[in-house]
Amino acid sequence: MTSREMLLDAHWSRFEAWCSAWGRSALPASPETIDEFLELFPGSRSQQRLRRQAIARAHAAAGESSPVTPAATPTVWHEDPKLADVERALAEIPKYRHPVGLRGRRDAFLIVLTGYLRLSRSQARSVSVDDIELTSILKIRGRVIPIGNKPVTCMACAVTRWLRVVGNSYRGHRRETYQLLDPTRADLEDHDCHVEVEEDWRVADQLLLPLDAHGWARPGVPLSKGAITRVLPARRRASGFVEMVGPRTRRATRFNKLTVAETYKAAGELEEKVAAAAARAAEAVAQARRLGLDIDGLLVPVPDEEDDNEGPGDASLAAGLARPVGVNGCCPNRGSSLERSPGSSSHFELRPKTGRTSPTASSVAV
Repeated sequence: MTSREMLLDAHWSRFEAWCSAWGRSALPASPETIDEFLELFPGSRSQQRLRRQAIARAHAAAGESSPVTPAATPTVWHEDPKLADVERALAEIPKYRHPVGLRGRRDAFLIVLTGYLRLSRSQARSVSVDDIELTSILKIRGRVIPIGNKPVTCMACAVTRWLRVVGNSYRGHRRETYQLLDPTRADLEDHDCHVEVEEDWRVADQLLLPLDAHGWARPGVPLSKGAITRVLPARRRASGFVEMVGPRTRRATRFNKLTVAETYKAAGELEEKVAAAAARAAEAVAQARRLGLDIDGLLVPVPDEEDDNEGPGDASLAAGLARPVGVNGCCPNRGSSLERSPGSSSHFELRPKTGRTSPTASSVAV
């Protein structure tokens, strides 16, 4: 006897003992008795499943029909007032631009499968092209997908938008995928489900494709259960996103009404103006450099009697203090020099090179 069979026998013995203690019939048992037993003895999902299997196994061994009611298939979509419903989630999902539009279309298709059809993660991953009937009435696994009033919240549009791109994405046709996701050609006021869908979507082995960081499909494996669990709550959180699509509009300029020849002429004139401005700037820089050289030639420090005992370091310091500063912050006149005032080691005087006292000479603090 295997460990699983031993576990099933233990669960059956417990059920049988409970029925005997409470005066219930264990074989055959009624569905109400089984439901009461499972309610009084709670356990994990796998444990409750094993208890049902043990009861059904004992009835099959005794030749009785199974009274076990199939357990409800768990779904990943849960009703939560804090999270958006199907239509609101579809409205806030991007539908154009790559890669956000491609990922958004896949997630919108997933929301229809789990939120409207209430498929489990395993059931959603297994949806294939054979499960979809694309006629005047869209059906998935025999159930009709309704058409909403607004294209952005329409479930049928969410399905057809994904079917338009899944084939090219599956085959790696990037140019065609970019064109289908071009927002300048989009119009969210028209229903996508009213436009015929080409049959190239049937080449995909699975419809829930995993996408890499760059937005391209990884064929061969469906979207993982963990990814489904992460995607749905994120898409159901209200973001207030409103997608802007349509032809791009640019601000009017003076070139809008020009012909091609006039545009080339205006561009040439603009280039000439730019070149002239650059030449003027270069000339100004050259003049500034020449002026700086001239000013450096005017700064000749004149030592006084107290400077005779100064060392070479002091003389260098005094020479370094000379700066092209004149009266009121202006540069000194040509033919003059700044000389240090007698009795002060921190001032220079502006004197002519001829040795005559300048009528405009003043003491300048350094």
